[in-house]
Amino acid sequence: MFTEVASIADRARQYTGCAAICRRLDEPLLGTAPAAAAGWLLIEHPGPWPAFGLPRDVPIIGLVSGFRVMKGHQTVVEAAARLAAGGRRFHLLLIGQGPFAPKVRAQVEAAGLGDRISILGFVDDLPAAMAALDVGLYSALESDGMSRVLFEYLAAGVPVVASRVGVVPEILEDGRTALLVPPGEPEPLADAIARLLDDPGRRREIGAAGAALVRARYSGARLAEQLTALYLSLAVASVQPSS
Repeated sequence: MFTEVASIADRARQYTGCAAICRRLDEPLLGTAPAAAAGWLLIEHPGPWPAFGLPRDVPIIGLVSGFRVMKGHQTVVEAAARLAAGGRRFHLLLIGQGPFAPKVRAQVEAAGLGDRISILGFVDDLPAAMAALDVGLYSALESDGMSRVLFEYLAAGVPVVASRVGVVPEILEDGRTALLVPPGEPEPLADAIARLLDDPGRRREIGAAGAALVRARYSGARLAEQLTALYLSLAVASVQPSS
């Protein structure tokens, strides 16, 4: 029994809960501050992707999500239209697949945002895509629990603008570990993104705070500690003589 518990805890310690971004905890640390300073094992930020021909100073916004109605892609495109109308420089990456993709593509074309928004579909190297983002979006229209991709943004040190749905406001503090906005409303979403685009220092602060939060409360190492304590308590209880 105790051997089995130790084996499970061992495996839990070796891997974080954010598989798309993080590496084994016993490998050498990669990456740069702020996220690497918080203890996360990250790939280096590759800068804007040469494949898009983007200048180095064009901020990259990303939404990593399946294309389904409740994920809020249409709200994101509307927010992007507002940002473009305001003259802000950015490029938006929509990463993922799903039945709603053709409708979103048509919306992008109708809005004349084809040069501002790239719909990438499935991405082989998601860690590289995540690491390239200057702002990550979680635009769900309703609660889908606590999305794994949200933790992956945080673990990568990417500042997040997130819908205030479900447990999100219980996990994230508005203005410190993320910017929270009402779901399905393009204007406050655009305003929040604009605040981050206009202030690189604030982007770094929020990204670092998010990474520190995941490290302290939701990392694989923290989960391993909690699982170990639970399994050991159950193992001890199972061998204690009944009264």
